[in-house]
Amino acid sequence: MDPENVNSQPAIKPHQNAKWLVILSVVVIIILGAIFSYFAFFNKIINTNTQNTGIANPASIYCEQQGGRSEIRTAADGSQTGWCVFSDGRECDEWEFFRTKNCNLKSITPTLVTSPVVTRTPTLTSAPVGSGNIRVSSPLPNTVISGIFTVSGEARVFENQFSYRLKDADGSILAHGSITANGQEAGQFAPFSTTISSYSTPKGKTGTLELFDNSPKDGSEIDKVIIPVVFSK
Repeated sequence: MDPENVNSQPAIKPHQNAKWLVILSVVVIIILGAIFSYFAFFNKIINTNTQNTGIANPASIYCEQQGGRSEIRTAADGSQTGWCVFSDGRECDEWEFFRTKNCNLKSITPTLVTSPVVTRTPTLTSAPVGSGNIRVSSPLPNTVISGIFTVSGEARVFENQFSYRLKDADGSILAHGSITANGQEAGQFAPFSTTISSYSTPKGKTGTLELFDNSPKDGSEIDKVIIPVVFSK
């Protein structure tokens, strides 16, 4: 090779090297950003699919599979029940429909209420409270409670689990927790009993004990039973 030709080759200047390094850095940043965006989008899809595959109420699913519409209704006593409604006018308790596979009842829709019923004169009753899927036999309405007391009855709820909440006259929550009914077969009433051993000091002498289930669809409170109670000072 001719030495003159070698020496005549143009030299790469330092500022040209810096220019190529900047361009290479920008390209790497763009590629990393695209990879990060892809994984973020993929993770969002996975989370969305996970949320959408949560366990649903089998009675509601069966109702919709048979061409009905699942509907939550609130009775005058505050209890809430899931109903399966068909376009031909047939309506039935969706758990009964799920168990018996028969919905020929054309029932009267429970009266909807927008505010709790206030009882001025406490009166005791011996019949269980609640006409939906949760029935409470103890405590009865306007029972005087002091310290430890037992909540018992029967329930027909999804996975046999539901919740309770004790409130005073101001609406402050004094105690809350979960209750499990002792049942094996879905769609059947099962007995339950739990002891509330402690709660916060109430404001006033009256309050309410609420028992309710949460809808697997949207988490709303259903089958709610509200029992007025009297606190012993």
